Amino acid sequence: MDIQKIRADFPILRNTGVIYFDNAATTLKPQCVIDKMNEYYTQYCANVHRGAHQLSVRASEEYEKAHEIIANFLSAKHEEIVMTQNTTHAINIVALSLPWKKLKGKKIIVSNLEHHSNLLPWMAAAKTHGLTLEIVYSDKEGNFNLEDWKKASKDAAIVSVTAASNVLGVKTPVAEISKIAHDNGALFCTDAAAAAGHIELDVKKIKPDFLALSGHKGPLGPTGTGALYINEKHFGLLEPGILGGGTIDEATFSSYKLSRFPDRFEAGTPNIAGVIGFGEGVRYIQKIGIRNIEKHSAEITKYCIQRLSEIKNLEIISHKNADNNAGIVAFEIKGADPHEVSLMLDNSKKIATRSGYHCAYPLHTHLGKKGSVRASFHLYNTKEEIDVFAEELSKIAQILA
Repeated sequence: MDIQKIRADFPILRNTGVIYFDNAATTLKPQCVIDKMNEYYTQYCANVHRGAHQLSVRASEEYEKAHEIIANFLSAKHEEIVMTQNTTHAINIVALSLPWKKLKGKKIIVSNLEHHSNLLPWMAAAKTHGLTLEIVYSDKEGNFNLEDWKKASKDAAIVSVTAASNVLGVKTPVAEISKIAHDNGALFCTDAAAAAGHIELDVKKIKPDFLALSGHKGPLGPTGTGALYINEKHFGLLEPGILGGGTIDEATFSSYKLSRFPDRFEAGTPNIAGVIGFGEGVRYIQKIGIRNIEKHSAEITKYCIQRLSEIKNLEIISHKNADNNAGIVAFEIKGADPHEVSLMLDNSKKIATRSGYHCAYPLHTHLGKKGSVRASFHLYNTKEEIDVFAEELSKIAQILA
């Protein structure tokens, strides 16, 4: 990987002097994504699936092409990919569309690592449908004992777990947990928001029933984009909760016939430019190579952990084995407010980090932490940036400790 050549593809890195370590929140966008979205608005701006004129035909072709790109990215089929607003939207589709009364299990299983988006929808579903929400706990670095999953999965309706923690960075053994869930007769869902675009995601290997991801994070797409993979064997299981334009083939005043997958779950006019940009972002990732990105991320993460470990009064709370970390280093400076630390980094060296609970309040509480500062990396970050980061943090730790 030629990092300097890659960095030249990202306008913000050329124009602002920022050191961008907030990639787990959203990533910077390469010029090709911006150009692809502008191409839609300037050359073939029209609604999809709605017209016979050439603009609509071209827009529909590009929109469907994005489905194909993202399906290929996950080793899935085109019809198994539903375009969504984000991961939160995708998981809520599953939670709101499952026929809970028909499912055998009486429990919903999640882990202590979950982002609120893979916790709250299941919590609400459990409350609404009279199920029990059960938590499987990891150790402090996010490692699981698979025996705990085997015990919890008995009598479970669905098991849902993050593919990588957005706080600890740890990659979870989703393929193994998926098998355990299925062996116990439960459905399996994974939240891949912190994993997609950083590590390989292959539904043929993981064998999930459902997989949710964001377009605007690792895949380098625009905000307001995401995708939901639904295994084709469950096409008859889910009932769309939102209906309208594009979701039906025919209707009367008393009945309707649902469209094919994925159309029945994509109600109304979609984020056409966003989806096309999402596809272009994935194409960029594929051009670089997910294995190359994963290797680079491990090197950067390892170096960051090494440098930050040298700083007095700083505690790293993320997973310290960089080879099993999706590029996230969360930490605290003892006695310091995470927001103040993040603000000082920005004011002094234009270093963009994230501070607070990272939509994982229960995890921080479990770890005994009142928030943290999170640095998260992608393919354009460098060791030189880590050096600036570590040197500035060392100064801040001396001031605030």
